Amino acid sequence: MSKWKKVRSKVVFKNQWVSLDLDQVVGPNGKKGEYSVINSSDVAAVVALSEKNEVYLVRLHRYPFLAYSWEIIKGRTDGEAPLAAATRELQEETGLIAKEMIQIGYFQPLNGLARETTYVYLAQGLTQTSQNEQAEEGITAVKPFSLDQVEQMIKDNEILDGQTLSALYKVKLYMENNHG
Repeated sequence: MSKWKKVRSKVVFKNQWVSLDLDQVVGPNGKKGEYSVINSSDVAAVVALSEKNEVYLVRLHRYPFLAYSWEIIKGRTDGEAPLAAATRELQEETGLIAKEMIQIGYFQPLNGLARETTYVYLAQGLTQTSQNEQAEEGITAVKPFSLDQVEQMIKDNEILDGQTLSALYKVKLYMENNHG
């Protein structure tokens, strides 16, 4: 089976968050062409689970769709180890700290378009602090939801963020295999 081959690459855009490569390629079918690839920092995603089995979600306004979004806690690693970034993001976005951060796995959210890996953590043993950066992060609400509520929000298209959906599913599988 044939694979993609990169002939050459040129950075056509770059800022502090992303860069865009325009690659000259030979596809699996042997045809020459162009392929655009977004390069981005990896992401640390946290499913924060309370002792009542409630998932903390944050609400923020997302520019690309000009709409509010309920999401798990997440953010770019920006050179940090994923666990350190996950711990930082949890406190910045919610004011929570966790006694236990379990790495559940990882995924590639847009592997046909972007070089980015999302690392998923389950945060447990949560303690609320008064330290957070919600205003700076654009977060308008932080709220715990029962697992049933989260499932209904997914069914009702109230949770649309792909990283949130993927991370929640990975944690669900982990819990089913490790907690009964």
